[in-house]
Amino acid sequence: MSGRARRLVFSAVISVVVLAGVARPGSAFALQAASAPFSWNPGKSLATAGGRLLSAWASDCPPPSGACATDRSPKMGVFVQRSPAGAVPAAWGKPKRMSPGDVQAERPSIAADGNLAVVGWVTQTSYLHYSPTARRSFWIRVSTDHGATWRAPHRVSPSNGRVDYPRLAVQGHEIFAVWTNANNGAIRLATTNGRARLVRRSEGRTTGGPVGDRGNGPHELDAVDDARGHESERRAAIRGSRGIRDPG
Repeated sequence: MSGRARRLVFSAVISVVVLAGVARPGSAFALQAASAPFSWNPGKSLATAGGRLLSAWASDCPPPSGACATDRSPKMGVFVQRSPAGAVPAAWGKPKRMSPGDVQAERPSIAADGNLAVVGWVTQTSYLHYSPTARRSFWIRVSTDHGATWRAPHRVSPSNGRVDYPRLAVQGHEIFAVWTNANNGAIRLATTNGRARLVRRSEGRTTGGPVGDRGNGPHELDAVDDARGHESERRAAIRGSRGIRDPG
């Protein structure tokens, strides 16, 4: 992104206004800010996990100082806030930065199922001099306690690729990450079932192949590994050097 963002949570505001207009009689929606002043999201910015409501958003005037991003410091970042799911209005906690403070990050995505939650973002090389041809990588962080704590950031896409339209999904213990390879328009899908695949549209059907670009090495994701050895949480890995057959 180039220049200051002036979106002021328009996505969240529009969603609330539209829902209020189409809700059934008896439903009530309250307009409420849920982020820093200069922030945005591309949609799919809310998820519920373990009785908590999670909100993900990006900001180029990030908290806590609110100073606006440059190519030195501070950096544009992706944040998550939590609220009890039953709170009306939502009781949002302090924003927690998901992306490292030394990288430019935006394009947030979030998903959850049960206590497992995952948030993602895309890094870029510059804020003030954004180049659409520069590399953009898809990163994620995983929480197994409904967003109370988060594991270290992990890169899902190749380091020298260009990511567009990142999205996440969770079902049970499985995490699904999908994005578009901006170099060729191919859609890449990675999962935590120990395999990964490349999905692309070819004459009306979906074909499969390896997710990892050759020479980039394996892309591993320890999604729900618990160092304490809890039986309820198992180790899962995405390895970009593997592929699976087309399920169709």
